[in-house]
Amino acid sequence: MDDFRCPPESERAAVELSFRAYGAGDPVLFLPPAATRADVWLTHQVPAFVAAGYQAVVVDNRGTAPSPAPAGPYRLADLAADAAALIARLGLGPCRVVGASLGAMITQELAAHYPGLVHSVALLGTRRRTDVYRQLLARAAMARALAATPVTDADVAAQLGQMFGPQTLADDREVASMLGIRSRRITAAVWAASAGLSIVPVTWTRCTDTSV
Repeated sequence: MDDFRCPPESERAAVELSFRAYGAGDPVLFLPPAATRADVWLTHQVPAFVAAGYQAVVVDNRGTAPSPAPAGPYRLADLAADAAALIARLGLGPCRVVGASLGAMITQELAAHYPGLVHSVALLGTRRRTDVYRQLLARAAMARALAATPVTDADVAAQLGQMFGPQTLADDREVASMLGIRSRRITAAVWAASAGLSIVPVTWTRCTDTSV
């Protein structure tokens, strides 16, 4: 395992992204969701890709430690420029890119504006645009999080409905597993990130009944 810091190649991407590389072979870059460390990929994806003969490169986006957190707001263009600078500096391109949630949106921006650096993409939980309905949901989620009151079943149901599709929600074991998380720190910024809303992050605790 190698641990590096890559200085950006453009003034626009004026951060040094923290990343780690595992294995050897054709590189695959993993871009995580908002406010999520690169470690999110280490349990399942990295071992599977390394075993399949790829080099897995995981990165912490700007604003997520240990990468720097310069003053915001951050645009998708900025985050994509960070990823492009890292790919170019390490000579990874054109490489495969896997992104989840915000990471998937960064991946789309990266492929659209730096096509020479991208071999192919896998997009997990992404979106094409922010529509009026989802802007409403994001504003409601932001207001709900800022209220810092106990989480209700309605809150949990609304969040699950946004995060998962009908097939997952119809799986009782999967849903029970998600409801079994007794405490989780959730930021209002993450709830509203998909609508591009700039808010002050606050945290609150979710406590749910583990019985099914």
